[in-house]
Amino acid sequence: MNTLANTRLHWLPVLLLVPILVFATACDSGGSNGDNGSNGNDDGPTQADFDNRVTLIESNNEFTDPNLQGIDRGQNGNLNPTPSPNPLSPRARADFENTSETVRDNYTGMGVDLSDINDASYVGAFDPSAGSRWTKDWTKLSSHGYTSGSGSNSTTTTANTQRVVTDDISGSETWASDETIILDGLIFVEAGGSLEIKPGTVIKGRNDSDNNPSISTDEGASALIVKQGGEITASGTASEPIIFTAEQDNLSDQSDLGPTDRGFWGGLIVLGEAPISEGTQVQIEGIPASEDAEFGGASPDESSGTLEYISIRHGGFSISGVSGDEINGLTLGGIGSGTTVNHIEVFANGDDGIEWFGGKPHADHLVAAFCGDDSFDWDTGYRGTGQYWFAIQGSDDGNRAGELDGFDSTTDENAEEFSDPVISNATFIGTGNSSGISSNGTTLRIRNGGAGEWYNSIFTDFPSTAVKVDLDDGANKRLEEGDIVLNNNVFFNYGDGNTLADIMEDTES
Repeated sequence: MNTLANTRLHWLPVLLLVPILVFATACDSGGSNGDNGSNGNDDGPTQADFDNRVTLIESNNEFTDPNLQGIDRGQNGNLNPTPSPNPLSPRARADFENTSETVRDNYTGMGVDLSDINDASYVGAFDPSAGSRWTKDWTKLSSHGYTSGSGSNSTTTTANTQRVVTDDISGSETWASDETIILDGLIFVEAGGSLEIKPGTVIKGRNDSDNNPSISTDEGASALIVKQGGEITASGTASEPIIFTAEQDNLSDQSDLGPTDRGFWGGLIVLGEAPISEGTQVQIEGIPASEDAEFGGASPDESSGTLEYISIRHGGFSISGVSGDEINGLTLGGIGSGTTVNHIEVFANGDDGIEWFGGKPHADHLVAAFCGDDSFDWDTGYRGTGQYWFAIQGSDDGNRAGELDGFDSTTDENAEEFSDPVISNATFIGTGNSSGISSNGTTLRIRNGGAGEWYNSIFTDFPSTAVKVDLDDGANKRLEEGDIVLNNNVFFNYGDGNTLADIMEDTES
């Protein structure tokens, strides 16, 4: 490895940094948003600093087989991402006895409310001692036979009556399970409007290129967008989830639309008035600038509504037709801590599974399965918390499990408004350590001044490395100041190896 020169010793504050790390330059930023603004172009660490950090952090994360009970991507009931009991060393197990205390004791961030982080005496998203996983019944992974122990909800029958929705919602409206809702174009819940979606309701998005009849509004794709000041109450249950999917999806046929069927419609977008890193409100990605779809404000505690027990399938269409402009499965733009987000699945989306743009919500029990781009993505000063996140990427496609950006564009005025959330109990499974899918080579990509803290999680089955930090676009400052923390995590089965010598590189190696 070549020496990186002109560097100050700033490693002591970051002794908790993940040990499987690649230092990258902005020219290798990749991902869906291209190169964003930069701030603080300090030089990277020297080789000696790098080597010292490797030695010092070994005790903070585990490099061992988590003994997941089954990694499989077929509809054969063999996917079981629950670890066998006690895959960790006695030292690590002691730290897992009280997750919330572990997080509080090690937290170094910027005033994130940690009260929603629960105790969990295990590593990863799934409790080895539980009788069943929290994904049972309501997810497509369960209902269509991907996971072991799938429940009785093996098929879903849509209502015989269809209701085609073309008008935006400005008053109060309710969608119930006695009708299948067809989204015909971009449907907005306007400021002052409210939409309630009852348990068991199926919402299907019409695709302009594949369906007959086509979208009547000539908008190119269908999506549901909740504007600032609008409200959505979508409360499904484990036995009656709310399902968003493509119009052509036959929910009664388990063989219809699988992991590679992506981009048939848009997605679900919720926009709020919580703080973001930008000084003004900005337009959400994926929606044309001609439409009013801005987010951001000064209300960190605002509520945009409730999202729970929802499965979002086969979306990610690009309205503009431009690569990188696709709609995420679930987009959360500037939503506040008063918004409820839990038990959300995104299955086979053409773009990211779930993306946060600023805001401060807590989100738990999330699934991103077989998405064509990143599983989870954050940007624009996101400062929420998360727990029990699961990602599995397909054998055909996929980008990072986490693309973790700090800003959309960085200025001196917003330099301290970078993304800095706290995540605990995640399980991320890549495309396979020998898949050859280069875009999926790295588990977590931290860039554009981003930071964040990861605890008690499992990262496994990726073609190359675990964490890549861009050191010349502002993320170097976060690294030096100890804002990037990984503690009590398990890493295993990487294409570049499972020892520190194999899987750590400096910029010029």
